[in-house]
Amino acid sequence: MKRIEKLFLVAMTVCGITAGAAVAGVLMAIAVPATSPYLLTLAEKADVARLSGYLGWLTGTGMYLISLMALVVGIAALTLLLGVINPNIVSGAKNWRSRAGAKLAVSIAALIGWVAVLTAAIGGSSESQLIHQVIQVLVVASTTALLWFISGETGWAGIFSTSSWALPPPGERKRTLLLGAAVGLLAVALIGMVEWTQGKYFILVSEVLDRSGETSFLGYQLLAVGFIVMLGTAFPLCGWFVVALAPVTRAGTDVKQLLKGPAALYAIVAIMLLIGYGYAGRKYDLDKKDLAAVLSLPATAADSGTIVILHPDKEQPVTIQEGPRAVSGSGFSLQSTIGLSEENLKKVEAYLAAHPDGSVFTYAAREILFKGYHALWEVKNGLDWQVKAAGSQLIPRMLLLARFQVLPVTDENLRLLISFSDESVWSAGGRSALAIAKGYQHFGRTGDAKRWLDKARAAGAEGAMDDILKVPVVVDGAIHGRIIVNGAPPKGARVALLSTQAQRDAKEVIKISDLSLGKVLVDVKPLSPDGRFSFDRLGSGTYVVAVMTTREQIPAAVRSGARTVRPAPGPIRVGPERTKDLGTIEIVFKP
Repeated sequence: MKRIEKLFLVAMTVCGITAGAAVAGVLMAIAVPATSPYLLTLAEKADVARLSGYLGWLTGTGMYLISLMALVVGIAALTLLLGVINPNIVSGAKNWRSRAGAKLAVSIAALIGWVAVLTAAIGGSSESQLIHQVIQVLVVASTTALLWFISGETGWAGIFSTSSWALPPPGERKRTLLLGAAVGLLAVALIGMVEWTQGKYFILVSEVLDRSGETSFLGYQLLAVGFIVMLGTAFPLCGWFVVALAPVTRAGTDVKQLLKGPAALYAIVAIMLLIGYGYAGRKYDLDKKDLAAVLSLPATAADSGTIVILHPDKEQPVTIQEGPRAVSGSGFSLQSTIGLSEENLKKVEAYLAAHPDGSVFTYAAREILFKGYHALWEVKNGLDWQVKAAGSQLIPRMLLLARFQVLPVTDENLRLLISFSDESVWSAGGRSALAIAKGYQHFGRTGDAKRWLDKARAAGAEGAMDDILKVPVVVDGAIHGRIIVNGAPPKGARVALLSTQAQRDAKEVIKISDLSLGKVLVDVKPLSPDGRFSFDRLGSGTYVVAVMTTREQIPAAVRSGARTVRPAPGPIRVGPERTKDLGTIEIVFKP
């Protein structure tokens, strides 16, 4: 191998390593959240601090260094590439005033055009992924063949002759074009392998190996090392193919000998990737599309119930909506949706039990369970899974903090609040400290509420915080009543109590979704045979009653003009008046 070819491989290796570092830097800039308002575990807080420190360096001096290195090494690699495909470049430069110089200028222009077209082809997008891939293959293969033909030693540039503009013999033209097309196809294959590997590796790290549902320093380290190794291998491998298939005067046996090295390395890398992917597929379900595919579950349920919300707006005293048929959950990078039923949720629970070391769907499964059980109005199971999800995921955690402000005032719920405000485990930002203060006031712990208000102020929280302590402490509120539908109690129906605290407008129509229930659902009770219900241990606040029953008893498609509520309960305020008797609420509708 010639010296210039060795230098080219070194430059390509450095290019790959630099590109891997740049990709890791971009991921860090995207992935590090603004977590100052939130409740974090101490480990998460330490990770964010370390990542923020690196990010500060990266967005300052680090980015300049990486950009400068990428520019210098990129120009060097392209210059060496031109020397690899035409070793006579020095003679062309020496005779730059003659036709040799003109040919060199055309060759350089062809190289620049090739880079521009290649960047557009690889970075472009299309509505059809298949069409985009086909176009990418054709563009890369044809432009590389054209570069080989224009600038190669066996192409038009030749030996940069000062006396001839003639094309090479037909046999050399064909060989040169074929070599260029082959390099283009191999480059596309390498690009595809790198993109596929990076995508799968990112999923594996973010969902399993980083051991956190949020951004972690371990995850970033794994991603950075992985991308540097991937691109640091792919770039020189591509360069090795370029050297072996360069359009230079070389015997066929020499070409075969040179191809053995990159072909063997490519095969080794491909085999290692397939083995790793197979292992991760078996252990972590990396080869599966989503949780529904893993468990062979439908994406939607065949049937659902009807939810009647006794809304406080007198102009629209009742809102009827169909119960959710599907429930979705998200991890850091994956989302899954399954049909909503208790049977399906039990299968998800069994899946988690069968994967104690985690899988790429662990976080999505936990979110599906806490949202799904809430959507089925299974309060205890929903809250249990919300607590489990909150241990590693930010959204369930913040929903839980808000929910502490409306849950029934029981010892069990108070213990949960205390566990999520334990400063030996958690670090609360301003917004979170404020939510914890509201939670303690809701549970009648005014002293703890004052202490957390001070923490909220120190953490930069804003708002009329002193008003929180003015909320009357109620720990024994009660709401009871009776519900009749078309003259009779609905059989098997359940009644939910929802908090309106999270609404911006008190007259806003509450829409029940699998996510909103994790914040506003207070409690659920079955209706007695004569239609009675009772909620107790309530804190002060404003509540709305909702009823879930079958579609046979109340169709979800009842028009607004064909339904009435007598009497409309309006907003149910629990405060100084601790007990609210709603009497008999009669829902009348015309099918």
